[in-house]
Amino acid sequence: NKAFVVISDPKTGEILAMSGQQIIDNNNFLDYTPGVFTSSYAVGSVVKGASMLVGYNSGAIHIGSELVDECIKVRGVPEKCSFKTLGRIDDITALAKSSNVYQFKTAIRVNEQEYFPDMSLVFRQSSFDRYRKMYRSFGLGNSTGIDLPFESHGYTSKDKRAGNLLDFVIGQYETYTPIQLSQYINTLANGG
Repeated sequence: NKAFVVISDPKTGEILAMSGQQIIDNNNFLDYTPGVFTSSYAVGSVVKGASMLVGYNSGAIHIGSELVDECIKVRGVPEKCSFKTLGRIDDITALAKSSNVYQFKTAIRVNEQEYFPDMSLVFRQSSFDRYRKMYRSFGLGNSTGIDLPFESHGYTSKDKRAGNLLDFVIGQYETYTPIQLSQYINTLANGG
C-alpha cells in the first residue's frame, strides 16, 4: 500500500527529487515521503548484481561460469526454485532471467560447500559477512551519508540458521530503504 520514487543523478548521486505515497483507501492517499529513508523492505532480486560480485570476488564462480538451474533441497529448508527451471545457464543468463538457483548454488560455494540434494548447509558467519560487506559497499544496509533525519539502515538479522543465506542472496532476508536502493543503482550505473 506504499510507493516510493527517488530521482537522482547517477554520475554524482545527487538527489533531485523524492516522494512517497501511502494508499489510505481507493480515493485517498497520504504523503509518505519520509518513508523513502525511514522505512525498509526486503527488496528481492535487485540485489543479485551485488550477490554475483561476491561470487566472482570469492572465486566461487568466474565470468562465464555455468550452473544448472533446478529446484534445490537443503536439509531443514523447504525446496527452493527459480520462477521456472532454466537448465544449464551462465552468469549473464542467470542475471537476465533472475535465476534464484544460480545465486543459491553460488552462495553455497561462497560458504565453502558444493551443492548436492539434501545436503546440510553449515552456518558460517564469514559467508554472511562477505555478502553484507559487498552490499554495504553499494550503499545497502548502512547510512547513505545524506543529511536526512531518522534515516533507517534497514534490518540486519542475527539469526544463526544457515538456510537464511539462501534467502539473503536473493533479497528476501534483510531489508533496505528506497534511498539505499537509489544509491545502489547509482553505483552500478556510474561504474562504482
